[in-house]
Amino acid sequence: MAHHQDGLIRTVADRDFGDTNLPPNGIKFRGFTGETLLDALLDAAEIYKNGRRRLYQDKNGNPRKLRYAELSFNAFRTDHRWLRLLHDYAQMYALIKEVPLPQHLHAVQLVCEIQFAGDNTPAEAILRKGLAVSEGVRSLIGAADCEIASVSDGAIETLKKLCQAEDMTYYSDLDRLLREVSRSSRSQARQVAETCLAILRTRLSPD
Repeated sequence: MAHHQDGLIRTVADRDFGDTNLPPNGIKFRGFTGETLLDALLDAAEIYKNGRRRLYQDKNGNPRKLRYAELSFNAFRTDHRWLRLLHDYAQMYALIKEVPLPQHLHAVQLVCEIQFAGDNTPAEAILRKGLAVSEGVRSLIGAADCEIASVSDGAIETLKKLCQAEDMTYYSDLDRLLREVSRSSRSQARQVAETCLAILRTRLSPD
């Protein structure tokens, strides 16, 4: 349960409250009063016990259905890290100040983190930057076309390192994204994707 303010607006979603940015993963309320908090608590109890809302009705006037299992599942799948919100805030302030952020910023950060820190678990390095693995891979693939050679080369080498890592828990994300890019009209991106897919096949093929 969360009061509708600040970062909680972006991390807790209540579909009946009007949130559409995330799958429903909690209960929202307005107003810093004991009454509004009590209403939210009773609503939560009704969802848990009977799978329906106490405060919201459907078009027929019946309590809206909402399963506790759905809320719980979505809550565990939601990325609540404040680092993710920090990226959005940085972008917002850059727009306000009319100062563009450096091109391929996330990719450059990942290149430094993964290539030069000697991290044996690249996926964890991506997560530490506040990104999902799929987002990190997309950033690196995008940077492979960068006109700045050091950025392009670094992104390509980092993608290769991801494909060679012992930690393959992110294999499905990596494979799916690389296959998408392998069909791209951009020759550089397509070539990088095909090279990385070949590394993946070698890495995962049985001896």
